[in-house]
Amino acid sequence: MPAYNMEAYLARSVQSVTAAGVMDAVEIIIVNDGSTDRTLEIANSIQAQYLNDIVVIDKANGNYGSAINAALETARGKYFKTLDCDDWYNTAHFIDYVQALSDSDEDLIINGYSYYIERTGKVISAFSYKEPGWGQAFDLATNVLSELRLDYQLNMPAMAFKTDVLRACGLRLLEKTFYTDTEYTYYPFQEARTIKLLPLDFYVYYLGREGQSMSPTNILRHFDSKKRVIRRMIDDYLSTPSKTLAHRN
Repeated sequence: MPAYNMEAYLARSVQSVTAAGVMDAVEIIIVNDGSTDRTLEIANSIQAQYLNDIVVIDKANGNYGSAINAALETARGKYFKTLDCDDWYNTAHFIDYVQALSDSDEDLIINGYSYYIERTGKVISAFSYKEPGWGQAFDLATNVLSELRLDYQLNMPAMAFKTDVLRACGLRLLEKTFYTDTEYTYYPFQEARTIKLLPLDFYVYYLGREGQSMSPTNILRHFDSKKRVIRRMIDDYLSTPSKTLAHRN
C-alpha cells in the first residue's frame, strides 16, 4: 500500500483488508513515501493494533515506483498485490479472493475491479465478465489470450503476480517518476507462464479525487514522466531479441 499524504483515506483502505478470516493469510505493507501530513502517524497507530500482520516502511519521497520497490524488498507472501490508499477492497469479495489465491499456483492472477465515481457516488464495474475464460487457468504459451478477447485492461488493480515472478524478472520501477504502474504490467508479464482469470470484483478504484495523478490536468503536468516510462519499455523491448513476446501476441 503506497501512501503519500493519505491521512484522509488510509484508515478506510486498511480497514477494507483487515477482515476476520484473512489476517492469518495476508501481510499488509504500508509504505509511507515521505508524507508531510499525518499519514505515518496513522500508519503506525494501525500497525500497533495488528502487530506482526502489518508492516510500516517509512522512507523519503520517491514517488509510486519507489514505494513498490521498497515493499517488494520485504514482501514474504506467495502473491504480491497492490492497493492504492485512496482506493479500497470490497471486503466480502476480498475474503473469497484470498482463499482463491491460497488454492492457486499460476504466475499471474487476474481479478475484476470497479470504479467509484466521486461526482455521482456510484460504483461501476469495469467490465461485464461475459467473455469466455473467466474462472479458468491458461498456459500463456498457447496463445489463447488473443482468442479470448476479454473486456478488461491489464493494469495494476486487476493483477496479482507471484512474488517470485516479480523478483525473477528483476523488477525495479523507475523512481521520482509518475505512471510507473505501466512498467508493473510490462516487465513481470514477460516472466509469467501461466495465468488464471478470477471473476471476483473486489478492487474499488477511486476516480475524481482532487490531485489524482490520472486527472487530465496532472497527466499534462507530468507528461514527461509518461514519455520516460514508455521510452524505457520500448528500449527494453528492442534491446533483446528474446523479448519479442511472440507467445503472447
